Amino acid sequence: MDMSDDGTAMILASMGSSDLLKNRELYSYVIDNGQVKSVNRVTCNEAGETQPRVKYVTDNGGMFLTAWQQSEYKGEETSKVYVKIQGYNMSGSANDFSLDDNGEVAENFDFAKGGDTIDDSAVYWYSIGDDSLNHTYVKYINKKDSTLSTKYEMNSTSSESESMVGDTVTKDGDSFSVVSCAQPQKQNSGSDEDEEQPARLIFAKKQIKNELRNETANAFDQNIVPESNVNVTISFTNAGRKALESVTIKNNGNVVYDNYPISLKSGESGQIQFTYSLGKTLKNEEFDIEADNGAKAVAKLTLLGADLVVSNPEVTSTLSGGERVMQAVISNAGTTAMNENDSVRIDYSMADQKNVKVNPISAGAKWDSNKKQIVVSGKEAIEAVNKGEYILQFGYKPTFKDDADAIALSMNVAAYGSDGAMDELNVVDNSTSFSIIKPSKLYDTQLVCDAIIENGKIIAVKVTNQYETAIKKGIKISNGTSSKQINVALNGEESKTYPVELAVSGSIEYTLKDYNASESTAKPTATPTVTPAPTKKPAVTPVPTKKPTATKTPAPKITVGKATIKKLKNKAKKKMVVTIKAVKGASGYKVMYATNKKFKKAKTKWTSAKKLTISRLKKGKTYYVKVIAYKKGTGAVKVFGKASKVKKVKIKK
Repeated sequence: MDMSDDGTAMILASMGSSDLLKNRELYSYVIDNGQVKSVNRVTCNEAGETQPRVKYVTDNGGMFLTAWQQSEYKGEETSKVYVKIQGYNMSGSANDFSLDDNGEVAENFDFAKGGDTIDDSAVYWYSIGDDSLNHTYVKYINKKDSTLSTKYEMNSTSSESESMVGDTVTKDGDSFSVVSCAQPQKQNSGSDEDEEQPARLIFAKKQIKNELRNETANAFDQNIVPESNVNVTISFTNAGRKALESVTIKNNGNVVYDNYPISLKSGESGQIQFTYSLGKTLKNEEFDIEADNGAKAVAKLTLLGADLVVSNPEVTSTLSGGERVMQAVISNAGTTAMNENDSVRIDYSMADQKNVKVNPISAGAKWDSNKKQIVVSGKEAIEAVNKGEYILQFGYKPTFKDDADAIALSMNVAAYGSDGAMDELNVVDNSTSFSIIKPSKLYDTQLVCDAIIENGKIIAVKVTNQYETAIKKGIKISNGTSSKQINVALNGEESKTYPVELAVSGSIEYTLKDYNASESTAKPTATPTVTPAPTKKPAVTPVPTKKPTATKTPAPKITVGKATIKKLKNKAKKKMVVTIKAVKGASGYKVMYATNKKFKKAKTKWTSAKKLTISRLKKGKTYYVKVIAYKKGTGAVKVFGKASKVKKVKIKK
C-alpha cells in the first residue's frame, strides 16, 4: 500500500489467488479528516510484483495519480512488464489521463516528492547502468502527450562492492535532490558471518535543462569538391523535458536555415536536411543548432578526412580442416589521403560475439593480439588503400551451431593516425559481412573419393569429409576383379590421402563399410589443399594419367606483373569493351569500374580472357576502369599484381 504526501489518498493492492499471482486488484481510498470517504476498485492487475504508488495533484480540481507495475502473459510466460500510470478523480472514478512506460522504469520506482501538477511530477527508480554500478534515474510526466520524458541520470551511484537498498528523490522545479542508501555486499575479514556492515548514505543534486544529444552532421554519399553544393543531414535527440517544434541552424553566426519545422517529444530523435555551399578551400564546418525549447548543440561536419569503403566480399576457397580463405577490397574514398604512418584497423564479430580471431594473409596485414584486430600498415599497403587496390585476404575457421544453417562474419574497418582514430566523412560503407553455409546443408554426400594414379595403378585415394562433423568409416575400393578396404577417420572438412595398391580398370567403385579399428591401414597423409567442389556422388571414376604424381615441394614465391589496359571503347548500346594486354603467367584479371575516380562503390568483373564486354551501363555517364592481374597460389589463394593506370570512357551510345 501507499499514501499520498498530503494524506488525502491511499492505494492498496490485494493478493492474487492464482499460482502466478495474475489476479491482483488495486483499490483506491480517499481520506477525509482521517476517515475513509470512498472505496473503489481501481483496476485488475496481472503483475506478480505489484508495487502500487499514489500521488495527489491539483489537476481537474484535485485528483490523484496511481502507478503500478503491469505484466502481460502469453500462456504461462511473461511477455511484457512495464509501469502504468493512471489518473483518478477524488470520487475514485478514472479520468482521461493514462500512460504506459516503455519498460525502462524498474520495479523499485516511486513518485518524486514535490510538484503540484501532472506536468510538474516525475517518477524515479534505481538500476544497474552500463558501468555495472547502481544509478538513480528520473523521468518527467508529460500530460499533453501522455508520455514519460527521456531518462535523466542523477549521478548517484554505489561502488562495485555495494548494492542499493533504497533511495528517495525530491524535486523543486527542475532541481532534483537524491538520497540513496548503499549496503556493502562483502563482510570484512574476520567478522561474524551474520554481522551486517554499516550502510552508507549517498547525496546528489542535479539541475535538469533542456538539451540536445547525439548531434551529428553528415554529407552522405557525395563527392566533396570546393565551390560546390552539398546536401547536409543533421541528426539529434531531444533530451529536454519539453517537446520542440522547430530548430534554427547557424554557421559562423550566419543563419543557414531559420525555424526548420521538426516536432520531437522528449527522448525522440530526428534529422533535418538542407543544402550548403562550400567555399574555395575545403575545411571542416560547425553548425549551431538552436531549438525553440531553449536547447542548444553544435554539430561538426567533417569535410577533410578519410572515407574507408569495404567492397566485394567473397569466400574464395576452403582449405582442408575447414578454414575459409576470405577477401574484401579496402579503399579510401575520402578527401584526405592516408600517409605511410597511418593504419587501417579491422574488427570482426559474429552474432553477439566480438573480437573474432582471424588469420591475416595479405602483405601489410598483421594480427594485433592485444586489441584482437587485423592492422594494415606500411607504405605499400596504405598506398594501395588510397588507390582503392588493397585486397585484404584472411583465413577463418567457422564453428557451426546445431540450430543454424549458416553463420555470418561481420567486418568493420576504421582509419587510424598517430593520434588515434581519424576523422571520416561517413561510416556508412566501412563494414561488410560474409555468409558461410553449413557444409551439411550445402552438400548431398559427406565423403568424396579421388583416386591418385601412377603407371596404370591406383597408388592412393584422397578422401575428403565435406561435412563439419567428424566421421569414421571403412571404404571398400573395387576395380571389378579385386578390392581393398581403407579405414577413414576424418575431422570436419578434412582431407587425407590413404595409400592403396590396386590395378586400374574401366570401373572403380567405392562402397562405405563399418570402421574397423583392428584392421591394419597404412598411415594416411594429411592433405592441405582446397576442398573439392561439391558432388552428389560419393564415388569418383578416376582418369588415368601418363605422368606420375610428383612429390610436393615448398612452392616458390609467386609474383605477377602489372596489368595494362590496351583499349577502352563504347562500341555498342550501354556497353563498353575492355581490351587487356596479356600479363605473363597470369591466371586471370580483375576488372574494376565505377563512375568516380575514387572507385567508391566500384563493381568488379573477373575474366581469364584478354577482352571483356561490360553491359547494362548508364548512357551519359563517364566510367573509370582499372585492371589487376592475378595468379593462383597455394591453396587457391590469389596473388595480385599492381593495378593498371586508370582509363575512362563516356557512354554516348
